Amino acid sequence: MNRLPGFRFDPKKKRARFEVIIPETDSKKRRRKTVPVLDLADATTKFHEFRRTVLDGAEEAPLTFAGYVEKYGAEIQKRVSARTATREREHLATLLPHFGKVLLRRITASDVKGFVAAMKADAYHPTTINNTFATLRKYLYDAIERGALAAYPFGRRAKDWKQKEPKLRLELSEEERAAFLAAFDDEAGFRTEIGRRRGAARIERIDGRRERGLATISLHGGGTRPESEEVGKHFERFRASRELFVVALETGLSRGDLFRLPWSAVDLKEGLVRIPREKTGEESLVAISDPLRAALVVLQKQAMARKDDRDLVLGGFSEVVALRYFAMAKKLAKIERRLRFHDLRHSFASRHAAAGTPLQVIQKMLGHASVKTTERYSRVDVNAVKAAIRALDLATNSVANSGGLAPASVAEGVSAGTATKAAS
Repeated sequence: MNRLPGFRFDPKKKRARFEVIIPETDSKKRRRKTVPVLDLADATTKFHEFRRTVLDGAEEAPLTFAGYVEKYGAEIQKRVSARTATREREHLATLLPHFGKVLLRRITASDVKGFVAAMKADAYHPTTINNTFATLRKYLYDAIERGALAAYPFGRRAKDWKQKEPKLRLELSEEERAAFLAAFDDEAGFRTEIGRRRGAARIERIDGRRERGLATISLHGGGTRPESEEVGKHFERFRASRELFVVALETGLSRGDLFRLPWSAVDLKEGLVRIPREKTGEESLVAISDPLRAALVVLQKQAMARKDDRDLVLGGFSEVVALRYFAMAKKLAKIERRLRFHDLRHSFASRHAAAGTPLQVIQKMLGHASVKTTERYSRVDVNAVKAAIRALDLATNSVANSGGLAPASVAEGVSAGTATKAAS
């Protein structure tokens, strides 16, 4: 039992909660604080310090949301990857005009409701709205941990503002996948595209945007004629990047994990790739397929010939160049719909799901902490659905031709097989 009024200590969570009533306010004004502690002695010491600070009137002035971000933002962002920190700063740039001048303890459900409505009116994507609100929630919870905020102001009402995100179906079909990989052997198409870009660059220079025009030309050697030897050299570099995209398609790694994949994570003898995900720390465990093995052998030879970045599987490539080659391959494959580099990861999951790989196995390969996350990535393609119907039709026709009802074992087998394909 706690003997100190306003003092609570949780030994399991190593956390203490303090409350001090401000004198001469009829108990209407209080100051609360929740802090991490080492043990009971540490908690008691911090409680007396907090009580002394409050009663002496020397406590810090309440922080606004902008003040809190300015004071602790850099420290909070050190806990995440550089890419995540960049996205977080983008969300904060959206939050600060609305919440910046509001005291942390004065942020209300009504404020959030208005903020979400404003984002919807400005045509923000539902995913962006949800991620921005998640950043606000993260900073408010951090403020609670530091004692700058007594309690989370919204309770369970956060679900009232969560936007329904449309399911993206951007994974490659088998036909698109084949066309995408074939693009790296399409020298004639590559030269034609360079010629097209060269013409577009000339038009830009005529319009007075000479600098932008030159940048367009230099993207893939456009500064020379399409039939030139120089463009041929650019094509060879483009073709050499094919293994990069095979690795992406056959491992399902995110872009960040892909470009930091070390050779120490690759075991060609055992046939496995093991790497902790940068985002979650969960391990991705992928079996090496025949196409992946062939690509890794080529990349291994290239690594041995390099002087730098020999420890990385894709050490010979930069992300910037990879994105340029990705755009070129899409163009040559005539994939004009929306397709992002990250959709190669979606394609990996969807392809395995369509082949009947259990979700728990896909979860381990993708390095997801929860199978619920995996379900969003892995979706059955049209071919799998059609295959299930063909199997049912085949069984039905077989029964009709035999002139009788299907035996129980046959019916059960068809039902089970169809269910398995539908579930995968």
